[in-house]
Amino acid sequence: MTPGHLRRSTAIIAAGLLALSTSCTDEASPTDRSDARRTTTTTTNTAPTPTFTSGPCEVEIPRDRPVECGTVEVPVRHEDPDGPTLRLAVVVIRSTDPDPAPDPVVHLHGGPGSGRLDQGFAAVGANPFLARRDVIYFDQRGTGRSTPDLNCPERELAFVAVLTHTNPYPEELRLVGDAVAACHDRLRREGIDLDAFNTVENAGDLDDLRRALGVREWNLWGASYGTRLALEAMRLHPDG
Repeated sequence: MTPGHLRRSTAIIAAGLLALSTSCTDEASPTDRSDARRTTTTTTNTAPTPTFTSGPCEVEIPRDRPVECGTVEVPVRHEDPDGPTLRLAVVVIRSTDPDPAPDPVVHLHGGPGSGRLDQGFAAVGANPFLARRDVIYFDQRGTGRSTPDLNCPERELAFVAVLTHTNPYPEELRLVGDAVAACHDRLRREGIDLDAFNTVENAGDLDDLRRALGVREWNLWGASYGTRLALEAMRLHPDG
């Protein structure tokens, strides 16, 4: 199993971790907090402008057009902008049009829990958006090459064991469940705030990413869970 397959498998893990996380606390669930925060009036973001830091492209990128790679640092919890931070891995593919449209397209990948950047960009030349616009890709918090990485090798090893042995289903289910619980406990010991990995915080990341890249307005292009994220971003951060 390749590292790319391991990262993409985090979709199931993220849901399991969140369920375990909320079962171990008396606090309101992330969904409850999300609903509560939706009732507040959204205003123009007055937080300090986040910055985009250019860096080497550590993923396979197209060689026939300009590409910029880097990271954007965002708060773990956007309600606490001066608190702990995490980093989003970003790839910007530039249009080759000599006069590109000013409103780029940002791709919101599915999951939740899967990454995007390690999937590569072999077919990006066929992307019709690039004819006139830049296209922005990034790994949502906790996924892919963004840090911290919530990938669970414990669960992957259990999954391989299930595939390579013939055991009763309840035993297989217990094996995978124990592995996810072990991953949850390890990430908690590492100081990861698992309750901060939810759609509300993802929407805040998206707004920070737009401002960090100096984009006034852009187009949201979502797939699967990305459509849910697009709706939440428009609801909570309508600017842009």
